[in-house]
Amino acid sequence: MAITVTTGSAQTTSGPTRVPYVTLPADYVLSKDTAGEALYTNIGAPVTQPNSLRLAVSNIADVYTKAGVPTIAGQRTSGKQILVQINEVWKVTDAAVATFVPYYLPIQAHMVLRLPDDDQITSSLVATLIQRLEGALQHAAGTTLADGVNTALHGIVRF
Repeated sequence: MAITVTTGSAQTTSGPTRVPYVTLPADYVLSKDTAGEALYTNIGAPVTQPNSLRLAVSNIADVYTKAGVPTIAGQRTSGKQILVQINEVWKVTDAAVATFVPYYLPIQAHMVLRLPDDDQITSSLVATLIQRLEGALQHAAGTTLADGVNTALHGIVRF
């Protein structure tokens, strides 16, 4: 068997470098633009494998609600919620088997950040937070992100 999974995405990666998912206007076009939300659609994707990227930012009246964190008098309680969402369809094929019937897999990934409106929160701190989130899947030195994802795919959540 020579099973191949194609994502239909224009994204490529190389080593630890993050390659932008959206290459405007070559690969993606803005297909929805409303206050606080933008949807980019991959115009080069096969019709059977649509993929898109959604970015949304919304205000939160009280980010401390249900957080279990006390506030001090006069402290702002407002915040922001940032959503990054990828929707893809992966195609599974096997060129080595003539009778293999290709099939499709709906894939969705999203990250939600809830952040208080505070001057001490910088983009660098949030970037480090995102790296720690990704690193949470890598449970030991020398493991890769793929190793950690493999563990989670097998239902293991404790290291």
